[in-house]
Amino acid sequence: MAPIPLASSAPTARPTKKNYLFQRLARATFGTNNVDHHRTADYTGLITALGEHAADSLLTMDQLYHSKAVLLVGNDPTNQNPLAAWQIRTGIRHFGAKLFIINEREIKLHRKAKVFVKVGKNQEAAALRWLAHEEGQLPSSLVEQLVQLKAGLEAESDVAIVFGAEVSGAAIAQLVAFGSKLPGKTRYNGPRRLRQFPRRRRHGRAAGSPARLRAPGQRR
Repeated sequence: MAPIPLASSAPTARPTKKNYLFQRLARATFGTNNVDHHRTADYTGLITALGEHAADSLLTMDQLYHSKAVLLVGNDPTNQNPLAAWQIRTGIRHFGAKLFIINEREIKLHRKAKVFVKVGKNQEAAALRWLAHEEGQLPSSLVEQLVQLKAGLEAESDVAIVFGAEVSGAAIAQLVAFGSKLPGKTRYNGPRRLRQFPRRRRHGRAAGSPARLRAPGQRR
């Protein structure tokens, strides 16, 4: 069977044996070596910033679907996190959810946004610092956009916040500081990013062809 151009992902919390079976399915059945389980979002930073409120502040995909307002910081869900993108688009269509975006790129979802704030390269953290504390030297045009975004979010309740790898460390603390000031219960999700690994020839195999599989602990 010819290899299928397919990427697959497995949760990091799944036991080793189940991940082995999953990658065997992907490689032997679907003929793809694009198997990944890496998280790119800074979950450690998020849990630290949330502190004692972490348990009930993490956003599920079902909650994202039902959210009336979503703040998306960085990331490109359409290409990197298709499920999150689907939930956002469906929430807009079914419930009239309002989407607010901070991004350096005009991602596909920006066409659905009520407010889209385009920042400079790697400037998401600076924008979050301004939202949290109104600190930092930013262009007046950017400040005007952030004022509009902030006012729009403050008019909503129970905001869902989705962020990408562009937000990490101190920037997450700024994000949580801002979210804590919004009405209702703000919840956060940093969905993982799907990565596609390049095909290459190894040990005489054709590029992209299934590898010889061994169970965990089996000798070569």
